[in-house]
Amino acid sequence: MRYARNLISFFILTTLMGAGFLVFSTSQVKAQDSCQVTIVKVADPVDDTPFNFSVTGDQNFEFTLSDPSDTTEIIGLLAEEGQDTVTLTELTPPGWLLDNIECTEGQVNCGATPCLTITELPNGQGVVLTCLDNDTGSCTFTNSAKPLNIPTLSQWGLIVMAGILVLIGIWGITRKKAEA
Repeated sequence: MRYARNLISFFILTTLMGAGFLVFSTSQVKAQDSCQVTIVKVADPVDDTPFNFSVTGDQNFEFTLSDPSDTTEIIGLLAEEGQDTVTLTELTPPGWLLDNIECTEGQVNCGATPCLTITELPNGQGVVLTCLDNDTGSCTFTNSAKPLNIPTLSQWGLIVMAGILVLIGIWGITRKKAEA
């Protein structure tokens, strides 16, 4: 009987310690500041062309998005030691143009600035993400296929073409008169 009581006591003590450890470790994770940035891909035409993205800075990794099958990616930034800054660039595939990058910064303020700031790069190929505290934001990258080169005639080219067609018409009429 005493052995069973000791076993039950040991089981209860182990369960309470495990629950305490779980609560303590969960509170540590929740206390860590982070930002989430949702990256969205829009392409015209929608043909599942893969668009590669590169993240460099405090984190380094790559990911691929394609429209319509895989259009979103969430990037998590940790505000360690004050801030976390990464540069996100799109490696535009051949035959495509990056038309627009439209971003929404965080809505939470850390003093005079948002806790999540998003700055477009000067070359227009990406953005710099800076996380100061808990916040969320998003960026939409819009691409379109390069237009195909369509041969055209200038104004003078059209005049010359019209003249050639008139000469061919006159030649055809004189030939028919000669045969008749």
